[in-house]
Amino acid sequence: PAVMGPSRQEPESKPASGPGGSGGTDVTADLTDFPFPWYLARLRSALWATWSQRLPGGGLTCMVSFMISRNGAVSDVIISDPSNDSDFDYAAMASVQEAAPFPPLPADFSDPSLKVHVKFQSLP
Repeated sequence: PAVMGPSRQEPESKPASGPGGSGGTDVTADLTDFPFPWYLARLRSALWATWSQRLPGGGLTCMVSFMISRNGAVSDVIISDPSNDSDFDYAAMASVQEAAPFPPLPADFSDPSLKVHVKFQSLP
């Protein structure tokens, strides 16, 4: 699957990774102490379901960032690190939008929203 990960050099939560090697998705929360790895794994699974239907070739990578509200709705979807291939970047953004809405944020998570970074990677 494609890889989704953080878009900055600060410490972040452990990414929830998909199958490695040939393309995939890794999901990382913006918070360094996000204590719900199972939630990130559910996001990765939902995103992989939409991305794997597209999975272009070319060995490209881009980062998509977005906000998830308490009810799982997605907003502010942006390409935070482009691949320099607009079709690839559009496919990554469309995968996020098609996978939404996500499950509601965990009840024990007190913030009103969660910023997520997803690194999409294509097949070589």
